[in-house]
Amino acid sequence: MAFAVVCKSCQARFLLNDDLLRRKVAGRVVTVRCRQCHATIEVDASNVDPQTVPEDELPASPPAPPAPGLTSFQLDKDADTAALHPAGFAAMAGRAIRFDMLERLEDELEQALSAGTDAQSVLTRIVSLLGCGNDEARQILAHLGWRTVEVADAKPVWRRAKENGRRAKPAKPHESEAPVNSPFAGLAALRIR
Repeated sequence: MAFAVVCKSCQARFLLNDDLLRRKVAGRVVTVRCRQCHATIEVDASNVDPQTVPEDELPASPPAPPAPGLTSFQLDKDADTAALHPAGFAAMAGRAIRFDMLERLEDELEQALSAGTDAQSVLTRIVSLLGCGNDEARQILAHLGWRTVEVADAKPVWRRAKENGRRAKPAKPHESEAPVNSPFAGLAALRIR
């Protein structure tokens, strides 16, 4: 409900927003200056009830920052995942996980991979790091590209899932001879083959 004001000197039209109308003008007769000709304008809003002026919708406040020391937490269905990044969290598998915890999680998995630690022992440590349940931890690991692999005569272990063509093949070194009149021709001759 914008309130129209017309300058009697220059005929310029202005609209008073609802907030200004409710707080300062409604129920009163006030004097304002014209923005164009700077003449005084008498605004009679004595017949406007301040209670009937709708309040402008306030912009949504940013979400509260996560509690200090929290390594991960369950995400709400309507959570603003874009606001998690500046707070140092990544959203995956229905949880927000601190970036440093993701790095630590990868380190734990790499160490377990090289040591051959069984999947259940690793899962127990990961659950402890993240503060979540076994099923949630399995979903997070799957999201990160890890899976359990059965081993003959041993317990299952965690392994990275195969990446189908994601990695670029290493480039072959460029083998070219330096031109004879190049200042680098002498260096090319010293190259170890």
